Amino acid sequence: MQIFGAITAAATLAIAGIWSTTTPAAGQSPGSSEPIVIRGAVASGPVTPDVFDGDLRDLPKAKAWKSGDPIREIPRRVYPRRRKDGKGPQPSSPRIDPLLELQENAPQDSESRDFSIPDLNIDGFTFTGVAPPDTVGDVGPNHYIQMVNSGGGASFVVTNKTSTILVGPLDLDTLGVGNCAFGKGDPIVLYDRMADRWLMSEFSDDDITFANSLCVYVSQTPDPVSGGWFRYEFATPNFPDYPKYAVWPDAYYVSTNELTGPAVYALDRTSMLAGSAATSQRFTAPVLAGFGFQALIPADLDGANTPPANSPGYFMRHRDDESHNFGPNPTADFLEVWEFDVDFATPANSTFTGPLNITVSEFDSNLCGLSSFFCFPQPGTTQTLDPLREVVMWRLQYRNFGGYETLVGNLVTDVDGTDHGGIRWFELRKTGAGAWSLFQEGTYAPDAAHRWMGSIAMDGNGNMALGYSISSSSIFPSIRYTGRLDGDTLGQMTQTETTIVAGAAPQTWTVRWGDYSAMSVDPSDDCTFVYTNEYVPAGGLWATRIAVFKFPTCDNTPPVASDFNANTRSDILWRNTSTGGDFLWQMNGLATDATGPIDPVGTAWVVEGLGDFDGDRKADILWRNTGTGSTVIWRMDGFTKLNSASIGTVGSPWIVAGLGDFDGDRKADILWRNTGTGANIVWRMDGFTIEDTGSIGGAPVVWEAAGLGDFNGDTKVDILWRKASTGADIIWLMNGFTEETTGSIGAVPVAWEVAGLGDTDGDGKADIVWRNPTTGSNIVWQMNGLAKDATGSIGAVNSDWRVDRIGDYDGSGKADILWRHTVTGRTFLWLMDGFVKVTTGSIGVVGLDWQVQ
Repeated sequence: MQIFGAITAAATLAIAGIWSTTTPAAGQSPGSSEPIVIRGAVASGPVTPDVFDGDLRDLPKAKAWKSGDPIREIPRRVYPRRRKDGKGPQPSSPRIDPLLELQENAPQDSESRDFSIPDLNIDGFTFTGVAPPDTVGDVGPNHYIQMVNSGGGASFVVTNKTSTILVGPLDLDTLGVGNCAFGKGDPIVLYDRMADRWLMSEFSDDDITFANSLCVYVSQTPDPVSGGWFRYEFATPNFPDYPKYAVWPDAYYVSTNELTGPAVYALDRTSMLAGSAATSQRFTAPVLAGFGFQALIPADLDGANTPPANSPGYFMRHRDDESHNFGPNPTADFLEVWEFDVDFATPANSTFTGPLNITVSEFDSNLCGLSSFFCFPQPGTTQTLDPLREVVMWRLQYRNFGGYETLVGNLVTDVDGTDHGGIRWFELRKTGAGAWSLFQEGTYAPDAAHRWMGSIAMDGNGNMALGYSISSSSIFPSIRYTGRLDGDTLGQMTQTETTIVAGAAPQTWTVRWGDYSAMSVDPSDDCTFVYTNEYVPAGGLWATRIAVFKFPTCDNTPPVASDFNANTRSDILWRNTSTGGDFLWQMNGLATDATGPIDPVGTAWVVEGLGDFDGDRKADILWRNTGTGSTVIWRMDGFTKLNSASIGTVGSPWIVAGLGDFDGDRKADILWRNTGTGANIVWRMDGFTIEDTGSIGGAPVVWEAAGLGDFNGDTKVDILWRKASTGADIIWLMNGFTEETTGSIGAVPVAWEVAGLGDTDGDGKADIVWRNPTTGSNIVWQMNGLAKDATGSIGAVNSDWRVDRIGDYDGSGKADILWRHTVTGRTFLWLMDGFVKVTTGSIGVVGLDWQVQ
C-alpha cells in the first residue's frame, strides 16, 4: 500500500544569526592525529525565531512530480584535499577484511523468523524529481515523520503509528521566511524524547547574496501537526553541506561539510525549546587528506537514560591511515572521537577536543578511489552507484545503560580489495569516568553483492538492527536488514538477512544514491525498530520504503512488583516471624496458581525488600541481619533459590529505605538512609555486584522516605518524602544519583498515611494510595511527575484492616490492593481499574504470625 504520494519540496523559516568577531584558537595541522584542545568557539548573535501557531493541515500540499517535469540533482560539495607529501593513497595489495571470517561463522539465531517478518512494510515517498532522496525518518510516541529531498528543497509527511497520513506531503519551506523560504534540501528529522518535541531541518543558500543557512524547526508541543512550530535560521560562514543533527541535553549538535573543513555546531537547545532567541557556536575540525567530501557525525541520544551530567557532545569520523597520510599500517585503522563542551554564556570557554583515537581492525576507504561517485554495479546497465565512503553513516546512536554508555555506528568498506562494498559496524563503550573504547566490531558482506548506505541502532535491551542498500550485477538496488541479540557472539550479525523490498530496475539516469537512510527506535517501548531507505522499482525512478520490526524477546517495561515467576502477576511472600518459615503464593487474580515453601531463615533475618536484581524479571529477596547488619541477596526462580551471596555489612543507623531501579537498567538498586544524619546513598546493583554507589543528597531526619515509584514514566524510580509532623509531601524525580527535579505535591493531614504506591491507571506512572486508619477512608492520587492528573475516593474500610501490599495480581497492568485484617488474619484482594473496584474477594485466612513481605 502506498501511503505517500510523489512530491516536490523546499525549506523553512528563521532569522539569520550574525557571526561574532571572535575566532577559534589555532588548530592542529591537517593530517595530524595527535589530540588537541581548540578553545573559544565562533559564536553567532542571537537568532529570534518566527512562530508558526497554525495547523499544518491548513497549508498547501506539495506539488507532485510528473513525467516531463525537470529533474534536479542535490549538489554534494567536494573540496579537494591534497596529501602533504603530494602522493596518492599508500599502495596496498588486495586484502581480505580481517572480520569477514568472524561473520562467516555466525549461526542463524532462533529468533530469526520473528525478527525477519516486519510488522509493517509500506511505501513511503515516491520519486520527487531529485537525486538523491536523502531518505530520513524518526518515530515518536504517536507519530512518524518521513522526509526526502524534492524539487525545491525538503518535503515531509506526518503519519500515525499505523501509517495513516495525518498531514502532507508538505514542502518544508512553506513554513519558512527569509532565506529559509527557499530551502535546498538535505533534510533531517529527530524526535527529542527528553522534551517530547520534534526537530526538522534543511539547508539553504541565497543564489544572489550567497548567504548560507541552517533552517531549523522545533515543535512547540508534542503534536507536530497542530501544536505549532518555532522556526530558526542560523547563518553559516560557508555552505553547510550534508548537515547531521543530534539531540543532547545541553544542545542540538550539528556537523557539516564546508569549504574550510568539517564544521561542528552547537545550537542552544534550551532557548529553542522555549521559543526564545538562541545562539549557535562553531568549531572546525582538521581536514583529512585524500577526501574531498568530509564531515564528522554527532552522537544522537536514544533511550530514557540521559548522559551523565556535564557530558560533552560527541562527534566521530573514521580514519583509514593508508588513505590519509599517517603512514601505512597493515593491521589497524581508527575511529576518531571528538568532544564539544559548549558554554553558551561564555563562548570563549567552549572547547572542541580530540581526537581520541579508537583502534579498530583494518578497513579500506579506497573504494573505487577516494572521491569517485561511480562504484557499485546494477543489472543491465553500465551505470554504477555512489558508495559514499567518506563518512560514518547516519545515525551515530548513543545510549546510557546506567553501568556503561554505548556508541553504535557503521561505514562502508572494501572487503577484499576489489571494490567490493560491505558494512563495517561497531559498538564503543564507556564506563564511568573512563575513556571510550572498542567493545565489538564486525563486517557484514555475506556474499558477492554490495551492501552500503547503512543505518544501525540498538534497542533498550542491547539488541541491534542494521539496515542498508544492496546491489550487484544481478540484484537491482534493494533494501535489506539484519541484526543481532545482546549476548550473541561479539562481532556477528546473527539474524537471517531479510529483504524489505526488492528492486525491479536499475537507476540509469544518475550515479547519486542515498545519501543516507535512517534506523530509528520507537520510544514507546524502546524495542521497535523503524527503518526507511530508497530502492528502484519498475520504471527506474527511486521510491522509498518504511519497515517496522522488533525482537520478540525485547521488553523494556519494568518488572512487576513481587513477581517470582515472570508471568507479569504479583505474588505474595509470607514470612513467619516466630519460626523463620517462608511460604510463597503465586497469584492469578483472586486465585493461587501454586503455593509452596521456600527455604526458612532464622528470625534474626528480615526481608528488607523484593526486587529484580539480575534483570530476569523475577523477584529476588534482599535479607538483612538485624544484629550484625549483614546483607544478603537470594536470586530466585519461583520457589527455587538459585544462589545467594553477601553484598556487604551495613550497621545502624543505616536502614534500607527502599528498592527500585534508579538508572533504568531494569535491575533493582538499594536506597540506604541514615536515620541519624539524614544522608542517603544508592547502591546500583547488577545481581550480586555493587556496580557503583553514590550520595543522592540529604533529607532531614524528620522526613521519611514514604515510597519509591516511577512518577514521571521515565522507567527510573523516584522518591516520595513525607514529613509526619506536618503532613508535607515532596517528590524527588531521580536520574541515577541525580535529583533532576524536586517539588512539593501538597500537604496531607497527619492522620493520613501512604498506604502504598502503584500504577492504578496503567499509564506507566506510579500513583499514591492514601489511607486514614482512623476513619477508614482511602483515596488515590493519579500522578504525572509532580502533578496530580486525577484524585478520587476508592471507598472506606474500617480501621481493623490495613493495606499490606500494592501489586498487579491479575496481570492487567494496573495496581491492585491487598488487604489484611489485623485481628482475624483474613486476607482480601481488590482488583482495581483506576478508582474502580473491578472484582473483590477473600483469598484466605492466615495466622497472624505470618506477615506479607
